[in-house]
Amino acid sequence: MDSVIVPDMKIIYHIDTEFYESRGEIVEIRKLEANQMENIKNLFKSVFMNDPWNDDWSDSEQLNNYILDLTGNRNSLSIGLYDGDELVGVSLGSIMH
Repeated sequence: MDSVIVPDMKIIYHIDTEFYESRGEIVEIRKLEANQMENIKNLFKSVFMNDPWNDDWSDSEQLNNYILDLTGNRNSLSIGLYDGDELVGVSLGSIMH
């Protein structure tokens, strides 16, 4: 397990890099930025509009507002897992004080 520090967040994340390295894969954790909104929404829909959730996120304005609520506040804690340049996972939330 390697520790990864996400710049400007002062938080340490642990990721099992041996698993990915054993498969010849390189993954990276990065802070999500506003320019990733479309990728975040696409990944979110691909997960939550299918089993086991089957949520209805067909209203693009509702989805956009929901993601902005999670990523656009000053206490946002939004990180992405990237396989090369492809966003393959997200963690969206906020820091409680």
